[in-house]
Amino acid sequence: MNKLIHSVAWLIFLSPTAGWAEGNDELWEMTTTIEITGMPETTRIRNVCMQKGIAYKPVKSPAQKKCEIFDVELFDDMTKWKMACSGRNPMKGSGKMERSGNTMKGKVEIASEKLEMKQEIFGRLVGSCEMK
Repeated sequence: MNKLIHSVAWLIFLSPTAGWAEGNDELWEMTTTIEITGMPETTRIRNVCMQKGIAYKPVKSPAQKKCEIFDVELFDDMTKWKMACSGRNPMKGSGKMERSGNTMKGKVEIASEKLEMKQEIFGRLVGSCEMK
């Protein structure tokens, strides 16, 4: 179950692409703090290449075959979405990301019968990249 939870935790903000090179898109340093019921809080930092000028577009990774993202609302500087995962430990949740110039912040909340997970996300624009 912990493996599933951590996989879902990374579903939200790492999916745009992990590969990058100099280019016309934006390289963001994303810091995510994850709180999961009954587990110690963890913080992870990762660089993510995203399409230039887009607030944020949640996508699922290929490993998340039982999860769906839906009701995505894209605005100039904000994105909202809902998600659900089926299987042995079904979960439902929602997320919101807001962009303001060279920074981004957001929150994702996911819950099942047995636990709750909250993610606080902060991003800062650190350079350019090319989406692959």
